[in-house]
Amino acid sequence: MRWILWISGAICCLLIPYARPASIIQNSALVSKPDTLSIRVEPRGAAAMSAFDRLPYLRPGTTVHQASSYDRTGLNNDGSSYFHYWNSETGGYVVLEAHHPGTIYRIWATALVAGNIRIYFDGESAPRVDLPVDQFFSGTRAPFLAPLVGNEMVSSGGFYSYYPFSFRESVRVEFTNMPRFYNITYHLYNTTDGVTTYTGEEDLAAARNAWMNPSVDPKRQRNNHTESIAPFDLPPGQTTTLLDLREPGSINQFVLRFPQFFTTQYVGRGEQLQDNGRSHQGTSGFTVAIAPNNQGVVLERRMDYYVAHQTADVYVDGRLAGRWFDRGSDWLNRWRDVRFMIPAQFTQGRSSIRVEIRFIGSAYDWNEYYYWVRSVMPDTQTPRLTDTLDVGDPISESSHNYTITNPGFNGAPTFTYLPAFHTQYDPPTLDVLGKARIRIYWDGEAQPGVDVPLGFLFGVGAGGEGSTRGLLAGVVPETHTYYNYFPMPFRRSARVQLVNDSSTPIQGAQGQFAYNLVSSTVPVPGVDAGYFTAIYSREDPTVVGRDFHFGTLASGAGHIVGVVQNIRSDSVWGLEGDERIFIDDFDANPRVHGTGTEDYYNGGWYFANGILSLPVHGAPLVHWYTEPANHTMYRWSIADAFVFESGVKFKIEHGGYNDHPSLYESALFAYVAPGSPTLRQTDTLRVGDPNSEQQHNYVITNPTWQGTVSHTYVGRDDGRRFSGTGRAHTGSSEFTLSVEPNNYGVRLARILDFNSANQKANIYVDGQPAGVWLTPGTNSDHRASLDFFEIPPRLTANKQSIRVRVEFVSASDHWTEFTYTAYSHIFASTAMSTPGPQQATRP
Repeated sequence: MRWILWISGAICCLLIPYARPASIIQNSALVSKPDTLSIRVEPRGAAAMSAFDRLPYLRPGTTVHQASSYDRTGLNNDGSSYFHYWNSETGGYVVLEAHHPGTIYRIWATALVAGNIRIYFDGESAPRVDLPVDQFFSGTRAPFLAPLVGNEMVSSGGFYSYYPFSFRESVRVEFTNMPRFYNITYHLYNTTDGVTTYTGEEDLAAARNAWMNPSVDPKRQRNNHTESIAPFDLPPGQTTTLLDLREPGSINQFVLRFPQFFTTQYVGRGEQLQDNGRSHQGTSGFTVAIAPNNQGVVLERRMDYYVAHQTADVYVDGRLAGRWFDRGSDWLNRWRDVRFMIPAQFTQGRSSIRVEIRFIGSAYDWNEYYYWVRSVMPDTQTPRLTDTLDVGDPISESSHNYTITNPGFNGAPTFTYLPAFHTQYDPPTLDVLGKARIRIYWDGEAQPGVDVPLGFLFGVGAGGEGSTRGLLAGVVPETHTYYNYFPMPFRRSARVQLVNDSSTPIQGAQGQFAYNLVSSTVPVPGVDAGYFTAIYSREDPTVVGRDFHFGTLASGAGHIVGVVQNIRSDSVWGLEGDERIFIDDFDANPRVHGTGTEDYYNGGWYFANGILSLPVHGAPLVHWYTEPANHTMYRWSIADAFVFESGVKFKIEHGGYNDHPSLYESALFAYVAPGSPTLRQTDTLRVGDPNSEQQHNYVITNPTWQGTVSHTYVGRDDGRRFSGTGRAHTGSSEFTLSVEPNNYGVRLARILDFNSANQKANIYVDGQPAGVWLTPGTNSDHRASLDFFEIPPRLTANKQSIRVRVEFVSASDHWTEFTYTAYSHIFASTAMSTPGPQQATRP
């Protein structure tokens, strides 16, 4: 992120050694500052949804949070350990309340059956959003339109919304019916710069257009050079350099094609066609020809997959042959060819059979457009096509003695087939995708900033099936084309290598890069941006009692922008594991704590409706019904990136209690600035310690408790606890903390006793109101908690110390305080100690 301070000569002098060329400075625009401090911010809210070329830029003044229904006891009863509380004034369950400028970027939930969602902004008494949950998540109710919003049919068991809800002062989200499982991911800002409260008229046309064309690079194509990669072979154990640039720039597109890859496509053809068809809620019957020496018959049907969960009993010559159930639905690509296997005992020795379809249930009815009849033969692996029925065609219906009762639809719609992303790779292809590696070296560093298996860089992992059509990474399986559109800036040089660590020769591979060498449109890592970083992790098996680690970035500023994960285990129990992300503090509770693995990827109930591939999330491989259970999942965090200023540690449970040893592997994608953190600890008050209280001129009114405690933190796999002295009050406390003068805001962190619920206080800095500090929720099992309050830079800039006053407003018992720590936000250019990319810590 690019920042310019116009405060005083002293601060300007601090910035001079890190001044950038005019060509760099003019690349961003200043925004007007109601907070009286002129700083530069990256796009926020609706503007961030399509700011794809701004992804590398740092986001100072931004913190990420998540409200979720995870089990506060530390166990796995997420749906019953409620985070929310009942608001008797409005008649709703409050799941999120925040008193800062910010934006809600993601709302996920499941098990939503009725009631309304309400969203209140800036202290208003009436909600600006008040809709039944089925309408809000339908994707058809403006302005909450697909594909930014979808329901459990679209997202395989999960309801999701990526519509940005910005607020300048505060926000409150309520459900009128008691919710069970939910995650709400949001950013808070330490200024109101660039923030406009939600109106419902946000311009999201560019974002929706990008989401509806996920394999097309959504970034602005400015000053790009294109360099083709000529066809090449790469034997096992060999390395080739795909790109070697030796001047400042940014890689904007990375595309590889592998003609040798073999895939069998099971679902979808990507084509559009018109077909006659019918639907019913009764029965349909027809007679079809089969081969007498068959070993069973495959009955394949073209259906409108928009109608969810179509279920029918299939009778053959009057005998029940089984139940035909097609799980899930698709609102965009509605044609789907699905199959039902008729066992051999119903078909052997017969030259024809009478089939009857008896409707059981669905969202609407049973529909049928075309039937293919294939006889399984003893002399070939490919079933033989022995008959077809074109439903809706009078001649075909008559020749097959077609009948229907309780009919519904009768017409000839035009739909498209699902693009052929559900595929099965042959073993040599899997070998290359899972073991060949992409390594990218930034600015001459000895260690690569990107070092991941080939399949992970492009979002498909190494799971064995499925192809990702993601917004910034994925595959076009029809042409075996793998793309990555994440912008990757560098200061001096970039070298991209392909290392064939597989046992399969790579033959005839080719591709291309697009890169930009124009300084006025390229971010500078370490000054205003981060290096693109990718970390690969693997455990086989995972360790009982210990989280699986996606990776740790131990110092520096940046943001996580994506995850790809593969799981191979003996059951779906592994999906019970919660993500736990520790941001800027590895010793306390996680900043982000989810409710389950498939929930993190916006699915639900173990991806109840099967595979999905959407612009920013998906599960292109879902085998929960087989052993071993295989899953490949991805999620790109673009506007909702996980911002950090001094480090991040991303972990996830395997199983509900870290009790499911399995094969886990992952790639973690981030932008990371080099050098020192942009968040510096400048002072700590230990409440209850006489010396510390005296040094910080601590005073308290209306005290209610004083003592020593030893409590555990929730979300730990190591039993970490806080032990120390503290106090509580229902009046006020006041103290002085040291800060760095060249700050752009101060983070005030507090360790508290979470046994007192919903602690709320007014905060004053040097006598000026700074806002409301609300720590929502409670936890009587793991009572130690770290929370923080962002003090805006208008109250801290150019100061060496601040006087903080905490005035109690409300809580179930009292306001609790054990430590207060001041962290000063500083500039990335000031924090940078040496050039070069940040080195990641791999587990």
